[in-house]
This record gives sequence, C-alpha cells and structure tokens, in this order.
Amino acid sequence: MIIDNPLGGKYIVGDKIFYDKISAIIHANHTLADIEWDYGNHIFYSLDWTKEPDTSLDELYRQRALQLREKYDYIIVFCSGGADSINVLYSFLKNDIKVDEVYAGAPLSAIDETTVNKSDLTAANTGSETVLTQIPILKKVQSEYTDLKITINDYVDTILSYREDDWMLTASDWMHPSTRARYSLEKFTHIKKLVESGKKVACIYGSNKPNVVLLNHNFICNIDDIGINVARPAFDDLPCSLEAFYTTPDFPLIAVKQAHAVINYAVSTKNEYLLNIMRIKAAPAKVNYNNRPYENAIIPAIYPSLDYKYFQTDKPNYALLADMDAWLYDLLDGERQGQMFYADISNFRKSINLKYFNGVDRTYLRQFKISFFIANEYQLNTAIIYER
Repeated sequence: MIIDNPLGGKYIVGDKIFYDKISAIIHANHTLADIEWDYGNHIFYSLDWTKEPDTSLDELYRQRALQLREKYDYIIVFCSGGADSINVLYSFLKNDIKVDEVYAGAPLSAIDETTVNKSDLTAANTGSETVLTQIPILKKVQSEYTDLKITINDYVDTILSYREDDWMLTASDWMHPSTRARYSLEKFTHIKKLVESGKKVACIYGSNKPNVVLLNHNFICNIDDIGINVARPAFDDLPCSLEAFYTTPDFPLIAVKQAHAVINYAVSTKNEYLLNIMRIKAAPAKVNYNNRPYENAIIPAIYPSLDYKYFQTDKPNYALLADMDAWLYDLLDGERQGQMFYADISNFRKSINLKYFNGVDRTYLRQFKISFFIANEYQLNTAIIYER
C-alpha cells in the first residue's frame, strides 16, 4: 500500500479523487473519462501575475525555508546535486535555519570513476553526474557545515528487488526504474522510527522551476505536473510529508517572482538564445523536447546568489524507460530483471489509450498544467532584440 501523497495535487476523475497520476489514468482509461488536475489552482489564480513581488528572491527563499522549519519536527533536504536542490539547501544553511538531514540517492555500486565520461552530455550519461557533481558537492557542503548529517543511499539494490508492475505503478510521470528507488527511505530505520513515533517529518524537494514560454508575443508561465511529480513517497505505508520548495500553493509568491526574474533577465541581457528557447517551448505537440538548455540558461536569473558551474547532462528525452537510466539497462542487459522492466512498460503502453499520453506518441504521459499571463514582449521593448 502506498500512502496518498498530496504534494502533486489531486487528479479528479468524475466524482473520484486520486493523489497519484497513474492511479487516476488507470481508472479513467476504463471509460476514457477526462481528468482534471488541481494543484491548489484557486490560490495561484487569485494572484496578479502581471505584478512582480517587491521582495527579493533570496529573501523569499529564506522565508520559505523558515516556513518549513516551523511546520516540521524533522527536515530532510533531498539533494541531487543540481542547482535547484543546492539552492534549497543553502537557503536553509546560509540563513542559520536548521536542516536535520541531507539525503542523496546515488547508484554508487554501479557508477564509479571508471565509468565516467566528462565529454558526453547526453542523458544516457546522467550516471556520470554522480561522480562529477553530486558527490563533490556533498563533500563541499560537509566541509562548510561539519555538523550537518548527510545520508547517501546506494539504491541499486532497491531496483534489483523490484517485483513485476509494482515499481512502475508508483513512478508517476517518470516511469523508469530509478524513479522510486532514488527517493525511497525504506531502508533507513532512524527516519522510520521518527515517523512511527509521531514526529512530523518532511522531505524537501527542489521542484519546480518556472516554465516560462513566449507564445504569440506573450510571456506565459506554466505550472505543470510533470515537474512536481518528480518527488515520490518516502515510505510505502508511513505518512512522511513531501514538500516542493519553489512552486507550491503554500508559498505561491516564489513562482510569480521567479517567472518575472526569468523574463527580466532575458530582456535586460538581450538574450536571444533564451528567448528563442521560450518560443520553442511554446510550440504545440513538441515531441521529445529537451528542457536542459532552458534550465541551465535561467540559473543566473532565479538563483542570484548561487555560483553553480558543475557538470550536467541533458534532461531525458522520454519519460517511460528514460535514457537517464542507461547505466542500469546496460547492467541488466539480457537479465530477467531487465526483461521485466521492458515487458511492464510495453504492456502499460498497449493497455492505456493514447489520450492519456502526450497525444503524439507514448514517450510521456499527458501533461496537466495551469497557465498565467505575465506580459507582452512589445510592452517590455524586446522587439529591438530581433532587429537585424
């Protein structure tokens, strides 16, 4: 049994409510019913997105960290080594707001120095980030905050223990083997005991960045479920809270401020590269669009105090059996466990109607989103950027 997780909002199918996307899709598939996603929509729609909050981003991050600290007894910051999670961590530490534990999921027993490729930036080389980025960052943080508790989970054994279908049905949008395993806390008894004792424990995720697009000369910010649903339940049968640090109805001003920061940065720097990416992102039915260039380009805008210059590969080009798990597919090539993964995904694709995928192929589940107008590009005098 998986405890309902409200972090990703709720999926409404007729008169039924689901807190898990896969469960909602499987139920809706019987009658080809429509699905509605509610991520505290009324809160986000109540804001004036055309008005930039006066408070700085760093101060908003501090306030969010403090809000979480006051809400929970025990705070675990999940740290992938990416800019998002590192900024979350420093939003606590640099403001003297206590973090009880830093958690990092890493396939250590399958990835080491001999498998690292510094020149390959494709998603299939994501495993190299473990050695080149994640571990060095954790060592740096530990040297700066020597009393900080850091836990590294080598989750390869968890993946190898998966049973047929079970692994897939808890993966949500990112339906590949490492999704659930990297965020599982099942093997960590000290955390389990805290939850069982009644302590309010929370796992903090660095999700989700502002998804700003440029459509018909309008800057629009989308909040989509595919980014929020990266987080997975920590336990199968214990109530451990999951919290999105950035885009959340509990602190909606961060999303608004970040959206304005991205636009201001693109306009003020006359960044044609970033603006063109925003146009591409707005194109309908864009198949296998890689979001890494956009995410890298906006780091200076949304994390003004973060000096981030670490190795990063591309984002996955598909979500079902994603290429970021290439190290695992190589490891299990010809093995029964690997064959099970392929069979489970194949059967799922065949059994679910295309309307619940991205509408073009079956590489992504259907994306749900809410959208907000920010500004017209000509009102911001960006037209000069495109003059030749």
